[in-house]
Amino acid sequence: MNSTEWLKGTTEPLWIELVVCCPKQISTKGLKLMEKEVMDAYVDADWAADTVDRKSTTGILIRIFGNTILWKSQKQKIVSRASTHAEYYALANCVEEIIPIQGILEELGITLSSPVKVYEDNSGAITLAKNGKFSKNSKHIDVSYHFVHDYERKKLIDVQKIHTNDQVADILTKSLGKIKFQKFRILLGLRSDAFLC
Repeated sequence: MNSTEWLKGTTEPLWIELVVCCPKQISTKGLKLMEKEVMDAYVDADWAADTVDRKSTTGILIRIFGNTILWKSQKQKIVSRASTHAEYYALANCVEEIIPIQGILEELGITLSSPVKVYEDNSGAITLAKNGKFSKNSKHIDVSYHFVHDYERKKLIDVQKIHTNDQVADILTKSLGKIKFQKFRILLGLRSDAFLC
């Protein structure tokens, strides 16, 4: 199922209420309005996680005003030869999710004054996204994934380094210890007492 499939049949007034008005009015009821970023994303890959076919797992988390609106954990369709490549594929999948959400926000009259910050913990994947220089070891990465660098160059996204211990998307790619799981659950905005309007 397409990640935006659930949008079908919704109306603009409903979206305006849910995305813009609702977080402001129910900040004490589980949702919070973060004034810093309209939208940000976290992306991670667990390289060669599947011991049978050695495919990696992608984890994507996207937030609007600090509230998680999309999270996704999915096995990658290809086998990556290195962790940087698995992370770059995951980054491409994340950008593919960001694009339609940006369009929805624009239709609602919410303009992004700065590029969407995409937090990634793999320095090699960040370098590929930032400078677009592919070595002989990364030449085999399919051209269809190189749009990430194009979006970075056009300032539509800003891929930023995040320390592995703070990578919230880890919760979507691997088993975590209790303390780390609880920390990331809170950062996701998921609490046992939270409810929607």
